[in-house]
Amino acid sequence: LPILGVLSHYLLDGASILPPLLLDVKLGDRVLDACAAPGGKSLLMLQTLHPEQLVCNDVMESRVNRIRKVMKEYLFDYQECWEGDRLILNQCDARNLDEYGTYDKILVDVPCTNDRHSLMENDNNIFKPTRIKERLRIPELQAGILENCLRLLKPGGSLVYSTCSLSPVQNDGVVHMALQKAFN
Repeated sequence: LPILGVLSHYLLDGASILPPLLLDVKLGDRVLDACAAPGGKSLLMLQTLHPEQLVCNDVMESRVNRIRKVMKEYLFDYQECWEGDRLILNQCDARNLDEYGTYDKILVDVPCTNDRHSLMENDNNIFKPTRIKERLRIPELQAGILENCLRLLKPGGSLVYSTCSLSPVQNDGVVHMALQKAFN
């Protein structure tokens, strides 16, 4: 550990760095990371020191606790300067978030089939025959999250939708489905 007692490097691959960078967070922005765990993308946005407030949301308590752990490991003044003030940790299904029209920027990095993980790991693999129904419901979940998050944006706000899947259904298909529902 360095002098400050926190870790100095959080490893992310290039594809994971792009969504928060493309979001282009500006000084004073109120930002939502809708599906934030484990927290690397949120940490990257915080390290710009631009967000006035960053809300890190995830659906499960264990996942929110993982975000908290990451922030404590990397922000030496987490409890004094960040927790509950500039950084809010929230546990909610992103389809049910209801702070409509309040965010300048939203990152929607949705749960997906995670193709690379599925090729490399047999444990918890979404492509197992026993998980077919769950896998087929993923685009509907993704579209629901995206559709709701569009409503959370302030007029003129920006949203970045990303997945770690190569599936056209989970990417362009979800965007088209969510936009169609949002505008109807």
